[in-house]
Amino acid sequence: MVENAKLELSRRAADHGWSFSAIGVSVDWFASDGIDHLSKFGQFDEVIAGRGWHGTGADLYFREIHGIDATPQILVLVRNSTQDNEGGARPIQKQALAYRSAGLPQIRNWLKREFPLPQETFGGLARTMDDP
Repeated sequence: MVENAKLELSRRAADHGWSFSAIGVSVDWFASDGIDHLSKFGQFDEVIAGRGWHGTGADLYFREIHGIDATPQILVLVRNSTQDNEGGARPIQKQALAYRSAGLPQIRNWLKREFPLPQETFGGLARTMDDP
């Protein structure tokens, strides 16, 4: 289910001219266990694993974005970043949560409903984030 969601979100982002990345975050205590666990969910562009709920990934994605602590979770985040003339990306300036699905029943329901996202996810939300 998680792999299907990543593939669909990647297609939708491409349809809107956006880039997409899948970041796997594990709350296993040992990084190697987390990486093994995340491999069950397909490929990721980045992986953050280790230190349980005290780890960097848990801190960045679960403590700062409120919701239930359940696994697996899918968070759809919209970020703005720019590229300079040299083609290098600048650090992310703003990030907004567009959608969160936590736990297998919720993810399964989201899949059955064909991955609905808020209307503004690929349009208005991004423009709003560009405002100073």
